[in-house]
Amino acid sequence: MKKQLIVVVHGVGVREAGISTDLLATALDDDPPLMQDKAGVGRTATASDKSIPWRPQSSDDFHLRELPKYGTNHKRSIFQARIRRYRHYDRADPTKILNERVVADFYWGDISATGKEVLALIIGFFKIVLGLSHAVRENARSVFDGTGPRDGLWRKLASWAVLTIHGPIFAINIVLVLGLLVAWIQRFVLNKLADPAVQLANSKVQVVTLTEGQTLVFGAIMVVLCLLAGRWLIRRGDAYLVRTLGGWLAAVGLVLAIFVAVDGKSHYKALFHADDLLRSLNCAWVPEAQLGAGRVEGTNEVFRNCITDYQGPILYGMRLQGLMVTLWGFVIVAAIVLGLASAARKKPEQGTMPASFVMPALGLMMLLWFIVFAALWASVLKLPLDWNMNPNHINSALRGVGPAVVAVVLMILLALRLHYRKLSELGRLSQPAAYLDAPQQYAERHRLLIGRWLLWALDAFVVVVFLLSLDGLLRGSGLGHILPVNIPEFLQLYAGWFISGLAVVAALVLGYARNAFALGIAIFTDVLVYINDYSWNTAAAEDEKNGSYRPIWFERIPGVTSARKLDPDTPHGYWPRQRIQDRLKVLMAQLIEDEAPDEIVIVSHSQGTVIAMDVIDAEAKSWLALLPQTDNLDLVTMGSPYTHIYATYFPASFRPHRTRANLNTFDAGGCLTSWHNIFRVDDFVGTFIDGSHHAPNGVWPDRQWPREHPVPSNGHTMYWTDQAVADILRPLLEAT
Repeated sequence: MKKQLIVVVHGVGVREAGISTDLLATALDDDPPLMQDKAGVGRTATASDKSIPWRPQSSDDFHLRELPKYGTNHKRSIFQARIRRYRHYDRADPTKILNERVVADFYWGDISATGKEVLALIIGFFKIVLGLSHAVRENARSVFDGTGPRDGLWRKLASWAVLTIHGPIFAINIVLVLGLLVAWIQRFVLNKLADPAVQLANSKVQVVTLTEGQTLVFGAIMVVLCLLAGRWLIRRGDAYLVRTLGGWLAAVGLVLAIFVAVDGKSHYKALFHADDLLRSLNCAWVPEAQLGAGRVEGTNEVFRNCITDYQGPILYGMRLQGLMVTLWGFVIVAAIVLGLASAARKKPEQGTMPASFVMPALGLMMLLWFIVFAALWASVLKLPLDWNMNPNHINSALRGVGPAVVAVVLMILLALRLHYRKLSELGRLSQPAAYLDAPQQYAERHRLLIGRWLLWALDAFVVVVFLLSLDGLLRGSGLGHILPVNIPEFLQLYAGWFISGLAVVAALVLGYARNAFALGIAIFTDVLVYINDYSWNTAAAEDEKNGSYRPIWFERIPGVTSARKLDPDTPHGYWPRQRIQDRLKVLMAQLIEDEAPDEIVIVSHSQGTVIAMDVIDAEAKSWLALLPQTDNLDLVTMGSPYTHIYATYFPASFRPHRTRANLNTFDAGGCLTSWHNIFRVDDFVGTFIDGSHHAPNGVWPDRQWPREHPVPSNGHTMYWTDQAVADILRPLLEAT
């Protein structure tokens, strides 16, 4: 009896073990009896005319234990798997098994999984926003890969930019939201303690103005909360970036402590001058129609109201907002500088350079950040609470949100245009093989995930935000403005509608479109957890010399805390790519031992093709050593983004496939018997892996590797049930 083991590696967005395995097994199954005549005509020919068609024998779900280093609280982590078993029987002797096929599932989708509850979706959204930072650092390492001081500076600048968002900007926003909650509780308590006559005189509840002493109490509470939260994250967080956030929370607490300590001390002139500057910058966005000449003289009532409204707890928030605006300015300038540096970089020895999305990725981080916090503030301001907030303060905070929304709409329109052009142009292809007559043209023109126009839209967003920031700075300094559009007037007219619309959209997305939103979150988190290598692994790794944490900047302060000793065999922090690969290694070792197959075929889709290629490159020789033969490892990839996304933007982590020795054939010293790549001609994610060696009309020379199989248009999903794909897969698997 010959036994064939097929291992299925699924792509992104799969949240249940066994789905891809079931679909593939169904696609490979013979036609059911109702579709066959008495002579058996109608079914696909089997490997032997003497055999009965494949018969399903069993379907088993089971769990495997991960490596001990991934356990928590002295408990071993487990992951799901599924096996479907099929057999061929001899027609002359129905009890005799001729062939057995075992279709096994490799499941990794739970490593980055998020729930569908509202809070889980919000956390997943933040994971995407912050996870982009690792993609920026990965890409910067690939683009600026030299050893000279200039490349080192660009890499550090990219890292500083994303860690500024990941650290102080994130921490300040947490403190601002926390401050709103504390301020509301404080006002509520003071209202209960207030004179009933005062309460009766006020039509609203939360209108009690805090005294100077009460304001200082508010500040002290915020300082204590920040220091406690930061200390907890530093001491309990294994991940380097979690402890970094904890350090910045504590740092914000210390900054607040300084604000509290100097309030009421008139001899701290510098701080008051800084307050005046912050007030001017924020109130610079009061519409000019409300100011007139009084703005210059400082006598205009609207302008003076805007200035005087910044006091007490609101003044603390304004100071923090001023720091955050400054930090955003650094991120914007860094993005533009890195974009210009990567565009000007030449690599004559290679003729090409790794494509850079350092600038657009930073732009996407800002865009998502602006929108999510605008939605948050919109939700807060729509609560039945009287915060006594001047609408001009809101206008000032919204200056970067408008361009973000415009950029999102523009990207949607560009994606629709690209999709329409793809359908119209590829619809004229009479044969799928004609796609490879001009492979680079089609692959680049119809790639949607990281299309050139979409990246340019994000670049333009960064530039627009820079111009808005410069315009606000000039207005606040009384030097005029550079933008022809009167942004404050526009915000004054439409800010209320904008906030209401943003709140409605957020409610609809989290309410009626929650499943679609959850799927999008799942897809993006799956992509980001595997792209990472350098950014998370290196930053979270322990010091090899003394087995301790790599200390964050806050831990280097004398007396703050000491680094803890670690088990060198235990990963600390985010190691998702290594964990996914280790899971596949555990599964393969177990299946080889239990099933003792004569041949192994790995069938993968989308990002699963990248996982399969990585693990084969690392482990294939050890698998072959356990098999009875040495020429029985085959790979099938479908809709693979390896060449045109992963190896293009992250070549330091995903080297070109021809440079990975174990992915070659046996004749070239590799481990694969065969490698077939199937892709749809309109797939906006995955296309050909090796289009450099081909002949017109689909006539492939022997040197082409892997063998490419273009199939008709049908998008990126559900390759398993595509009849054109099944027609290629079935003979391939029968022939192995």
